[in-house]
Amino acid sequence: MSRVSVPCHVKGTVALQMGDVRTSQGRPGVLVIDVTFPSIAPFELQEITFKNYYTAFLSIRVRQHTSMHTQAKWVTCLRDYCLMPDPHSEEGAQAYVSLFKHQVSWD
Repeated sequence: MSRVSVPCHVKGTVALQMGDVRTSQGRPGVLVIDVTFPSIAPFELQEITFKNYYTAFLSIRVRQHTSMHTQAKWVTCLRDYCLMPDPHSEEGAQAYVSLFKHQVSWD
C-alpha cells in the first residue's frame, strides 16, 4: 500500500490549568494540541509521523461520531506512550516518531 499524506490543521498548544494559575503549582506540564482533518471523504489512518519537541509521554484522544443522531464522544486511543526514556536527559527529545495503526486503537 502506498503512502498518501492527508491534509490536516494543527492548532497551537493549550496548557491544561489546574489549581492556582498565578503560581507554578497551577502548571502541571500537560499541553493539548488539537489536530483536525478537513477532508470530506472518509479515510483510513495508517500512520502518524511527527518530530518530538521535549515531550516525555503522549496520549491520543479521538472524537468519534457513531451516528448523525448521537453526540460525538471522546475516546482514548493511546495512553502515556513513552517518547523519552528518561525525561531528565536528551534521549528522544527531538526524535522523529511514527505511530502505526497496530500501535493505536482507532476503532
